[in-house]
Amino acid sequence: MESKGIKGIFKRALPFLGTFALGLFIASFFVDIGPQRFRGHRGKRHNEVQRLRNEVEQLKNENLRLQNELDNHDWTSHAGRMRDFEHETWTGSELPLMPPPAPAAPIAPTVE
Repeated sequence: MESKGIKGIFKRALPFLGTFALGLFIASFFVDIGPQRFRGHRGKRHNEVQRLRNEVEQLKNENLRLQNELDNHDWTSHAGRMRDFEHETWTGSELPLMPPPAPAAPIAPTVE
């Protein structure tokens, strides 16, 4: 009686295991199915984080420098120049040219 139970398990398990092994064999041509090696990834990640921190620090410093430059800039001379610019008369040669008109669309032939 017990041999029928073991035979039944083999009858069901053997095709499953065979199909599974065949699937792994075929997959091994397309994907590396071996154990993953994560050595070196931690060091690369650490270096990338460190590089990003340095870049952020440089951007903060540049932001502060530009903000200080704006705060310390003498804007009164620019205001006078802008007033003069607004009252200038423009001649036709200084104005931007209008783009040429678009070409006419081709007419599709008709089938009679």
